[in-house]
Amino acid sequence: MTKKTNLKVAPKATKKAASELIEKAVPLTIGGKAYTLEFDFNQLAEAELEMQNKVNLLHGMAAFLLGTQTAAQTVALFYALLQVHHRYQPVQHGHPKIGISLMEAAEMMSLANLPNITVAMRMALVASDQEAA
Repeated sequence: MTKKTNLKVAPKATKKAASELIEKAVPLTIGGKAYTLEFDFNQLAEAELEMQNKVNLLHGMAAFLLGTQTAAQTVALFYALLQVHHRYQPVQHGHPKIGISLMEAAEMMSLANLPNITVAMRMALVASDQEAA
């Protein structure tokens, strides 16, 4: 005997609607301060330049997702993901520095908070991949 249910299936979401549901910006708290990570290809390129082109972040991103990244790739990628919302601008013409520098991003990382940071980084990368789908 078959039992009827009142289960209603939601209509299929379109690609556009599905991508709008994905949060691209990923919150992260370090030392009681709130930060936001988000992927942006231009920031990836700028982070490579900041690292004097010693780190290939396309390779670094793939290595990060596979868990085989170097410390330099991790720091540079973290810096790039911070730049959309915390863009670094050094002191200029008497205006104070704003945002987070590469060195500050590296100093934010420790063995204690690395697991939380890497989870947020993965979430930001996955969200950007989902948006492109």
